[in-house]
Amino acid sequence: MEKIIECGEVKARLLYGCDVLEGLSLLDDESVDCIVTSPPYWGLRNYEDNDQQIGSEESPVEFVGKMTDVFREARRVLSTKGTLWLNIGDTYATASVNRNHVGDGIMADRNHENFSAVKERKIPAGLKKKDLIGVPWRLALALQEDGWWLRNDIIWHKPNPMPSPAQDRCTVAHEYIFLLTKSSSYNLYPDAVRTPLAKATVTDLLNRSKPSKERERYGGQASCPSNFAGANPNGANIRTVWKLKPNSYQGDHFAVFPEELPERCIKAGTQPGDTVLDLFSGSATTGKVALRLGRNYIGIDVNESYLDMAARRVSLIHSDVVKDEDQLEMF
Repeated sequence: MEKIIECGEVKARLLYGCDVLEGLSLLDDESVDCIVTSPPYWGLRNYEDNDQQIGSEESPVEFVGKMTDVFREARRVLSTKGTLWLNIGDTYATASVNRNHVGDGIMADRNHENFSAVKERKIPAGLKKKDLIGVPWRLALALQEDGWWLRNDIIWHKPNPMPSPAQDRCTVAHEYIFLLTKSSSYNLYPDAVRTPLAKATVTDLLNRSKPSKERERYGGQASCPSNFAGANPNGANIRTVWKLKPNSYQGDHFAVFPEELPERCIKAGTQPGDTVLDLFSGSATTGKVALRLGRNYIGIDVNESYLDMAARRVSLIHSDVVKDEDQLEMF
């Protein structure tokens, strides 16, 4: 099912209830400027037992192979100078059901009446029970081999991670975001996501770079003069560790990443009027942010049941009903 939502000068195109490859087949070559997406993580959840879902493959090798096919088609619709920002988490080799979903927001439990609908995981060949599988890097390297340029591995640092019952390893408090590109030359706008220079950094640069008279003249400034070697007056280049707290969201879709995550990616990879694509749109967090920033949005998702939720969230960005941006937090 397709739904078009006009939001001022930009619009959202939602393609829900179709396989991701089917959705991509509806898009023209080089028709999007940036992809920001987070596919279902392998072996963690069962989204309402949909036969087309990704993440329920028998092995991580099969999962990576399927994802490589998906992103090969995504590369076709991405502009030559476009960027892909891929968020992907890891998991451990286990025979348990982990955090599989049996519908209506209920997590799997062996005593639940729908437990038979949930696939129990098997230890993948070549791995041992309790092994960290390394899915993010397996996928990143497979995409690199398939023709993508792998430019950054970004750490999403979670200051309040999910508690872990395991007592023989550290609590996992991060996920990966990979920056991949279609070509060696691509669009990136670092000034849009720079961070203020610390006063100590400015002072240090002055002490090392300027004669004494100029140190005396500029030493008290909070920002650097533009001719300072190694410094940018607009601030520091964004780092590869992003400390982001998850957003609270009252809805049926529970795998929602914080809005600041797609915001940084969209600002760094696009300009107003560009088109952002999310291959696994879900509740359309990426779409909500894209429209708020003045970008067009295309969202694809296999679950048609999320369509109304996604449409409501993106349409409220420019709705007269919402007077206060804080009101959007409930959606």
